Amino acid sequence: MKLTAILTAVMLVLALSACTATGTESVAAKSQPAPQLPVEQTPEQNVAQATQPALLTRQEAIDAALKAAGVKEVDIRDLDAELDRERGTSVWEVDFEAGRTEYSFVLDATTGKILHQEKEIDD
Repeated sequence: MKLTAILTAVMLVLALSACTATGTESVAAKSQPAPQLPVEQTPEQNVAQATQPALLTRQEAIDAALKAAGVKEVDIRDLDAELDRERGTSVWEVDFEAGRTEYSFVLDATTGKILHQEKEIDD
C-alpha cells in the first residue's frame, strides 16, 4: 500500500513537471517579439527616398522665424510650430507673440526660406 502511494506520488510529480515545462516554453515563446523582416522597396521608391532632401527640424524652423522677426526665444509666448504641406511643398507654420506683437511665418521646410510672414501689433 505504501509502495503504491509512493509510486503514484512520483508519477504525479513527473507528470506535473512535464506539463509545467511545456507550459513554460509556450509562454516564453509567446513573449518573444516576432522578428521584423525588412520591407522590400521598388527601385523607384529607393530613388525617391534617396533624392528627398532632409526637412528642417521644428527647432530650426522656430530659430529661422525668430531671427527674421528679430526676437529672442526667451521673449516669446504662445509658440506654435506645425509641419504642413502647401501646394505640394512641405512647410513649417510658426506663430508666436512677443510683447504686443503677433508674428506668423510660413517657411519652406527644406530650405528654411520664408515664404510668407505677417506681423500684427495689438493696440
